[in-house]
Amino acid sequence: MIERTKMDHKILTILLIVFTVITGCSSSVWADQEQKVINPLTGIETDPNWLSYPPFIIPYTKFPDKFRSSAGLSFAPWVFEMYSGDGESRPMALFYGSIPESTTGVTPYIGSVSSAVLGLESLRKQYMAVLITAGNPDLVKKAGISNLETWYGESGSEKYPDLPVQRFIEIMEKWKKRLGSPDTEGISLPFSAAIPEGSRSGKTLFIRYAVFNQILWEFDEADGLYHRSQNSVSDPNPVKDIDVLNNQQITAQNVILLFADHSLIEDGVNFTVNFNYVKKNPALIFRDGLCYQAFWTTKAEEYEIQNQKLRPIRFFEADGDAFHLKPGKSWVHVVQINNPVYEIAEPTGNQTEDGSGHWKVPYISVKPNEKNLNPVP
Repeated sequence: MIERTKMDHKILTILLIVFTVITGCSSSVWADQEQKVINPLTGIETDPNWLSYPPFIIPYTKFPDKFRSSAGLSFAPWVFEMYSGDGESRPMALFYGSIPESTTGVTPYIGSVSSAVLGLESLRKQYMAVLITAGNPDLVKKAGISNLETWYGESGSEKYPDLPVQRFIEIMEKWKKRLGSPDTEGISLPFSAAIPEGSRSGKTLFIRYAVFNQILWEFDEADGLYHRSQNSVSDPNPVKDIDVLNNQQITAQNVILLFADHSLIEDGVNFTVNFNYVKKNPALIFRDGLCYQAFWTTKAEEYEIQNQKLRPIRFFEADGDAFHLKPGKSWVHVVQINNPVYEIAEPTGNQTEDGSGHWKVPYISVKPNEKNLNPVP
């Protein structure tokens, strides 16, 4: 009888162990499933902890040449590249849902950090973001800017400083306490891996800001990404734009030409850009090696009215249906409405050729164009 009791006890112990292992595994699997949260600005999975922080916009400088290559741009879900005058352009990286990481052994950082341009405040509002800059020109300060964090580097006196990621996290913590967590459902954008209909070939996009600032995006069928190259004062030919944190060429799933209203200010030289309460402006969207004519809006709808908050830029088709971006990162070039764009025979050539799939923006003009040009001829 005693032997049987011992035997029953052993069996019960084994069953308890098996049950614990099984339930433990089930709990672990369930926990992993709960961690699968979608970033509303990329449509791909991310660590949900980072989604509780506000979005941050950080302007980069790439001029002069010594400030290349950049660090962290390949980790930004969105980058808005805006013309800053004198042939230069400035990428504005929007970080949300993740932070830059290093695979090259260097301590991760963001840089080189630059100043804001007129119009960036208008863009910042749409994402209810915090802006981190290395100081700002008087005309930008005079126009007004909110949710601003100034970073002059560890020494406190650098013109184009690098921002260590650890410092960035400290800034994120501070602003999370001030602003709280964003409404992820409210800022969510539509994404789909399915290829939309109504496309034209879109293999490359060549943008000429100046002789020393020409940018080429090339679609690679092998990885389904657009790869970024850029020339410089020291090298007239576009070379791969590398992120020093991973030694990889900067890529994007979506490359977008965003046609926005540029307005000259009182001095007749400088200009600003409006992103707020836009009902309908054109856009060209490149994804999957294809080019789509679409539209973008930031008009106030039911969400804005009820919550008194702005939402990100949304894209839609000619019939009013939402345009679905490809899940992943997006790089936006902001240009004046009716700025010329057409197809050329070769990726960086001059000869026009409809249907080639090689697109070119021949120059950047901030002055309003009186001609009623369609972005796609």
